[in-house]
Amino acid sequence: MVELTLGEPLTTGQMNQDRLKLCLKVNDQSYSSEGKTGWFEGEMLNLQSKLPPGIFMKACINCAFSDYSPYGHGLFGSMICFRANKVGHLALPLGEDFDKDDYFDVMDTVSEIVQETHLCPEFERRVPGTGYRG
Repeated sequence: MVELTLGEPLTTGQMNQDRLKLCLKVNDQSYSSEGKTGWFEGEMLNLQSKLPPGIFMKACINCAFSDYSPYGHGLFGSMICFRANKVGHLALPLGEDFDKDDYFDVMDTVSEIVQETHLCPEFERRVPGTGYRG
């Protein structure tokens, strides 16, 4: 379930409030994100953290070959898939060694841009702390 609450428009064109909250039902148990981040990514990761050990969402947000653009992204639907260049994407430096220039070098090997909930047959579980997202 997705709950999106939008407030009143401001003169700047922004909203005075926006809140996104996600809920997932697994084996008759419901899990909900806290609705504090304002981003689909943050809410999905918060929801993932509430799932029992060994259970994870099999979707692009958790795939080893996906990341967000260093140019930024919107609320939902801008995951970059690198399944056409798995080796190049996984070889990017991590942590303090990460350099956006290295990331831009593999940007021309993007397979497609998908939603966080997308799932393709080449899914492999992402190791936390890897890629541009860290």
